[in-house]
Amino acid sequence: MITGNLFNALFTHLRGKRCRTFVNDMKVRVNWQGAPTFFYPDVLVTCDPRDTERYFATIAPEDPSRYEH
Repeated sequence: MITGNLFNALFTHLRGKRCRTFVNDMKVRVNWQGAPTFFYPDVLVTCDPRDTERYFATIAPEDPSRYEH
């Protein structure tokens, strides 16, 4: 429910702008301590068509099973 509410708030706020909002099952690659790391945030916002800059949120206690090294 929290994830859905956050997604809807961001989606509504960003409507008509160049940013896109995604919810669940979007694999994100970041460099974590010099190594590529992949995880699946609950909500993802990207404002760059090349996907070089992303904003994401995880709505739950950190779960190591959500990360891939």
